[in-house]
Amino acid sequence: MKNKTYKTSKYNLLTLNLIELKTYLTNKSVATNDVSKLQGFRQSFSFLRLDTIELSLKKALKLLYSYRLKNIVFLGFSDHFKDALSLHKNVLCVPTSGWPNGLITNKQQFSYHLTLEDENLKKRKKDLKIFTRLLQLDRQPDLIVLYLKNLKDTQVLHEISNFNKPLIVFSKYQVFTNSKINFFIFGDFFSRNSEKLLSCVITNLLK
Repeated sequence: MKNKTYKTSKYNLLTLNLIELKTYLTNKSVATNDVSKLQGFRQSFSFLRLDTIELSLKKALKLLYSYRLKNIVFLGFSDHFKDALSLHKNVLCVPTSGWPNGLITNKQQFSYHLTLEDENLKKRKKDLKIFTRLLQLDRQPDLIVLYLKNLKDTQVLHEISNFNKPLIVFSKYQVFTNSKINFFIFGDFFSRNSEKLLSCVITNLLK
């Protein structure tokens, strides 16, 4: 399979950003076996189909827009992303590092750990404050968006995929998809500039 050189003159602004940020380029070791998502290979890299990435991203953004007035939880995004969305009262950004089991799907279990004053949680006062805020939401999140940057965060994916709410996942690990994920954006959105692009687009979308 040969790789294709993208000619930028025929693309819109979003597509040009996806090209410039090389969201279509992944390590061959984590690439999908689904030929329909592949454009080609070069050395140790896989070239994903840009049109597939753009289409899945647009569908996910459309879903986000439809939920803009409801409770949305973003998991695993950076502090920069959290700061960009800080003015949106119905949005909560939650870290995935040291994820406590049951934080979303079994709040009673997590509350039990809080009453025991779990030492690991006590040392993470900043995260604990966010976790507690999630527990205090008037209702369960209406939409969850996961930024699956590391393989260790698949524990979070396994938990929230059993949560009966819409789910959007950004990931370069295609192997972890399942039918419970509404939109799986498979590509490399994990550079600093790529996350800045997402925060800019999503912030404007939720206004």
